[in-house]
Amino acid sequence: MALTLFRPSMDYDWPSSSSGLSPQHPPSRGHPSSTSLATSPFGNPPAKELLSGAEEVQEILHAYRLVFLPQVRGLFCLRCTPLRPLFQDQPLRHLSNDHCVTEDLHLVEELLKQLPPLPRTGRDLRVPPPGEPALPHLPVDVGYRCVICPFASRSTKMLQNHWGDDHHDEVRPSITFRSAYMQTLNGPRGANHLFPV
Repeated sequence: MALTLFRPSMDYDWPSSSSGLSPQHPPSRGHPSSTSLATSPFGNPPAKELLSGAEEVQEILHAYRLVFLPQVRGLFCLRCTPLRPLFQDQPLRHLSNDHCVTEDLHLVEELLKQLPPLPRTGRDLRVPPPGEPALPHLPVDVGYRCVICPFASRSTKMLQNHWGDDHHDEVRPSITFRSAYMQTLNGPRGANHLFPV
């Protein structure tokens, strides 16, 4: 099975290895907990020496079924359906408790230090502005969006309520919403962000 590597946008200045070393072998394509670090393709050097930039970080994260999306500044678990964001102190606990991944978690911890700080809550996720390309790994749905602002919903009734609540002082056009493609960032306890793409 081929590993799909998400190439992040370059709006984040990814650190490079101070030693200039890159992995001697590609990361394991299998389940990372199936081998120990000492016998894994990652080799024996400390994890920081193995990291030489964004692609290596993303590829090793993929081996753990994690992906960092710089557009929303969030880390997501690809094992969870729907795609689940992981916040500041959650990634290692989530892998261990929810997916029984216990080996080499110190490598994941070193990788997380290479990323920008993770959001503290779902409210801290950056919702992409309208017009940006669809995010990888998130399904694209059909819904509706306001013709004035980025508000989006799957329900026309919600759009009508939105107009009454947020645009009641504005001149109402003949068409207040239109169909649109959208994606959803699923936060904890049903705190979801819908946004048009």
